[in-house]
Amino acid sequence: GSVNPYLPAASKLPEPSAEVLEHQRALEVKVQVLRSKGECEGGDMAACATYGSALYRGVGGMAQDFKLARETYKTACAAGQVQGCVGYSTMLLNGEGGREDARTARKAITPYCTETEFAGWHGRDGGQWWCGQIPRPGLLTGE
Repeated sequence: GSVNPYLPAASKLPEPSAEVLEHQRALEVKVQVLRSKGECEGGDMAACATYGSALYRGVGGMAQDFKLARETYKTACAAGQVQGCVGYSTMLLNGEGGREDARTARKAITPYCTETEFAGWHGRDGGQWWCGQIPRPGLLTGE
């Protein structure tokens, strides 16, 4: 093939700047978030858990939205998606996206306590609650 004299040779292209690389990574994350949102809307509960996590953290150019994250996690959890239940329980325990509700948090996570991969979940102030230490209803809420 012939060489186009108007385009620089591939070996002569400059390395992308750190700013360009950072922008590229941000776009890739945004694409993943949007894909998760679409798949969640299509009924993929694992994608709902991923989308809930993106909403919770505010990644991919999205604003952090605890209320929508909690609703999304709840949807995934209601369908039996483990990561969704972990996210939903965590938000319930911490009162993020709605009122604090240790009783519902315990109910949502308890069925998955035998699955070692998901045997721990985060509690208030960054503390870690393990399934054997799930707070009894009333322990944190004064019920």
